[in-house]
Amino acid sequence: MAIANHCEASQTCHPYLGAAELEESNTECQGAMRLAYEAVHVLLRDGLAQPTAEALAPVVRGKDPWVNDENLLRLLRQGAYYAAKAGGHGREA
Repeated sequence: MAIANHCEASQTCHPYLGAAELEESNTECQGAMRLAYEAVHVLLRDGLAQPTAEALAPVVRGKDPWVNDENLLRLLRQGAYYAAKAGGHGREA
């Protein structure tokens, strides 16, 4: 399952999906986002100064193999942003 560009599935972007399929896709995407954000936080907490897509990929794709390179980079950037906003790697995940 690949959702182009954004994790938010909408009827406008994906008119071929029904309401239940859109909800399922959105739920899966939200789960991938939470997993990635937590993984970035753990990578920072464990001493990786700058998390990379290579470090994040096995964690995210181990559970969600549909995440493509573009989505992975977006998750990495967003995860790093939210980790920094939450106080960086000093906060427990």
